[in-house]
Order: sequence, then C-alpha cells, then structure tokens
Amino acid sequence: MVALAVIASAVAACEQSTAVPSAPRTAPAGPNLTAGIGFSNGTLARTNLGETNWESNLNGFNVQLKTKDNADVEVTSGFANAGGNSGWHYHPGPVLVLVKTGTVTLYHADDPECRGTAYPAGTTFIEGSTPHIVRNEGAVTSEFNGVFFVPAGQPRRIESNVPGNCPF
Repeated sequence: MVALAVIASAVAACEQSTAVPSAPRTAPAGPNLTAGIGFSNGTLARTNLGETNWESNLNGFNVQLKTKDNADVEVTSGFANAGGNSGWHYHPGPVLVLVKTGTVTLYHADDPECRGTAYPAGTTFIEGSTPHIVRNEGAVTSEFNGVFFVPAGQPRRIESNVPGNCPF
C-alpha cells in the first residue's frame, strides 16, 4: 500500500515537473559486464523530490521517507520475456519493484551460493546498491513496475561485473 501511494504521488508530481530524465542505458563496456536480454524497463515519470523528511502515523501504522540529499523519484514499467534477464547491475538508491504478472527471480552478487529468490505476481521486493540480476526463469512474460530513489539528475542504473559466484 505504501509503495502504491509513492507511485501515485510520483506520477502526479511529474505532471508539473521539469526534472532531467534518467540517462539512457548504454551497452555495457568491458570484458566482464553483461547486457540484459529480453528485458525492458522504461520511464513512465520522473520528478525531483528534493530533500524530504515525510512521516505518517495513522492508527499505529508508521511510515517514514527521508532523504538527506537532493533526490529524484522515477517510476518505470517493464517486462522480462521468458528466459530474459536484466544483466548484472545496481542502483544508487532503493528501488521498490512490484511484480504484476509472471515471476521474476532476484540474485545478489554477495550471496556466496548464488541462491535466487522468486517473486511471483502480486509481490514486492527492494533492490539497491548491491550488484544483482533479475531473471525470468518461467514460461511466460513477467511485467513489473519500479519506483526508484536516486540522486537528482543521475541515472537510475549502474552496470556491474558478473560476480565469480554467479556466472550467468
């Protein structure tokens, strides 16, 4: 519910925004980087949040959203075809991912056993500054939305090397 409120607020705010859009994704460079395959995640809206310290406490439900630096919020819509993946990457801030259809599996580079966690339709997970890859290991296309919190004017995604413990 909180993520949905953040998405709705971000989309509404973008109608009045003149924020710089996220930099386009470039092909990975270097011998140990991966490119996403059968994967797309396009910007629906982006706006500047600035510095914020927002709190809510309604009927014992406590939520706090705080940034110490000037931040942008970007809302995306994406898909991963069956067998598709995002390529190894990370983000400069937290990303709330809401899975709409299908199932995606998230792998983190810091997991020595490279065990993925599957997220089916109707679930949410958080990505961030640890290198990771999102894979669709199912038979149907997965659809998802993302809410990114990033430094103002900066890209939402940073390419990462393939870790030695997770060679795909």
